[in-house]
Amino acid sequence: MRSPEVAMRKFHQQKISERQEKPSEGKICEGKLIGECTEKHQEHLPYHLAIAQVKENQPTKLPQFAEGLTDTVDYLLHPDELDGTENIKFYTACGSTLDKKHGIDAFMEINDNGKVHRITLDITMNPTKIEHKADVIIHVPEEGINMKNNPQLFRKTTEEAAKQIIKKFEEKKEQFLADISIRKYN
Repeated sequence: MRSPEVAMRKFHQQKISERQEKPSEGKICEGKLIGECTEKHQEHLPYHLAIAQVKENQPTKLPQFAEGLTDTVDYLLHPDELDGTENIKFYTACGSTLDKKHGIDAFMEINDNGKVHRITLDITMNPTKIEHKADVIIHVPEEGINMKNNPQLFRKTTEEAAKQIIKKFEEKKEQFLADISIRKYN
């Protein structure tokens, strides 16, 4: 069984980026936290096509926060496995049509025995934000988050976000199983 320290150590040992992950001018720099989609918004696309566009246009490397969030979700879902991240994929939609027209900053896909559950994310610095189109709102502290400058806040933020993602994943999984049961008996 691996400890939380092992999951966190995975990205601690990576070279710490010199990039600041602190928002500027009062606006959240989502791209600094989750990376940016390489295909920018040009025209409205239906939701399913916007998802496909994002999946096909990912950056080669994700920032620390996106990697740390993926690792933490992995650890909380698979505490007995050394590395289960092949079943968890993180996609940034920052700057894409999915972001601009559908209100989704990023999403994670979690493969649960062949059934992929998608959890959509909205990254915000607004602590009172309630309305959103995504499954989960990730509240980023006003001071921003940076592993190098404040590792405790970085860990706290990723752990809180990971717990929200897992809660939504469990809800979607239960709904999927309920839908199968209903179809089975109809």
